[in-house]
Amino acid sequence: MLFPVKEFEKTSCRDADVYKEPLSAMFSHIIEEDLNIHQMMLIRDGAKVFSASATGFDEHDPHPVYSVAKSLTSLAIGMLYDDKRIDLDQHVSSYLSSLTDDIPEEYENLTIRHLLTMTTGQKEDIFMDLKASDDLIGRFFTVKRTHPLGKHFFYNNYATFLLSVIVTELTNKTLNDFLHERMFRPLNIDQPTWNEIDGYTFGASGLKLTLTDMGKIGVLLLSDGMWNDQRIVSKNYLDMATNKQVDTTHLSVLEHNKDGYGFGFWMNHAGGYRAAGLHNQLIIVHPETHAVFVTQAYEKQSLYPLFENYVLPALEKPWHYTTISLKDEIRTFKAHSIDLIKKENDERN
Repeated sequence: MLFPVKEFEKTSCRDADVYKEPLSAMFSHIIEEDLNIHQMMLIRDGAKVFSASATGFDEHDPHPVYSVAKSLTSLAIGMLYDDKRIDLDQHVSSYLSSLTDDIPEEYENLTIRHLLTMTTGQKEDIFMDLKASDDLIGRFFTVKRTHPLGKHFFYNNYATFLLSVIVTELTNKTLNDFLHERMFRPLNIDQPTWNEIDGYTFGASGLKLTLTDMGKIGVLLLSDGMWNDQRIVSKNYLDMATNKQVDTTHLSVLEHNKDGYGFGFWMNHAGGYRAAGLHNQLIIVHPETHAVFVTQAYEKQSLYPLFENYVLPALEKPWHYTTISLKDEIRTFKAHSIDLIKKENDERN
């Protein structure tokens, strides 16, 4: 495994043993479907097979990653778990009781594990309505439970925010500062912008990362939490976090989200797992093929099928000579993006 310092080392499809034809077909599909992808990168064994950027985007520029932040919050919990400073089955009240006046009886048995797996028993997420003047902790407990704890998955930003609060309570550092010390700095990632409210990092969202940053985090996950010879987070924790902990087959939106959820990570139908954010910010990790596929985008149509239908076949079949040039495909992709980005800018404005 190669571990980048500032940049990823470039490798060829030949040296990475990657079959080019499916990748060429992927670029054709992206153009035919007018998929508004800002950037993407394929990494194998820690080396960059290709990266592609739309007009006006650069892999070194920070980009909103939305709920990819949840996966990083999970990693912070994993580090505290490794330090034996947190027990996944400890009641949340033991960490938060000093911050709120009243935790209702129905939440007395709520644990860290329930927050990680989003099995809090709720079916309403009020996190985006929060104001700094609110009781930031207590408002979570005003939402009535509709399911037993630990039994029903409901995507919940507030649950992840509480994990961020717990990190701060245990370390006297914001989640962002804690991860800067324990992960961003060792990976040579500049400390990112991450929204805060009343001194607490959002945890669930509000984070900006570069494409290269996302790739590095993917390689850290692929290497089971090691970076060079330094242990960042334990394989024991990652084995729990990146494997199915809760069923998600009841979800009605996005078929590929029905394969289960771990601790802040979605399970891939084709194996492996991913960190995922709004508009298709993705860090897809596929240990079987030693690969990481990263996207940044502003696209409603799911981009996960690009991995399953095109990238994975390219990884599973051996390289052979072809006249196909990925450089040409990337140039065409960049030129095609001009109108899509203009349309996006008009829509956002």
